Amino acid sequence: MYKILLKQQREKAGITLRYLSAATNISISALSSIERGDSDPRVSTVVELAKFFRCNLSDIIKF
Repeated sequence: MYKILLKQQREKAGITLRYLSAATNISISALSSIERGDSDPRVSTVVELAKFFRCNLSDIIKF
């Protein structure tokens, strides 16, 4: 199992879900669902988030 550490990255960057959604073209509801752990995002979504935060995948995914 793994966990996506999106909320931690987002709060560290000091941005809102709305801003992240606009910047990545990922819906607010999808981002919120990922933050709550209610959904397993596609690899392409996690890669897009890592690009946005300019970090490694290992900074977003906790195994």
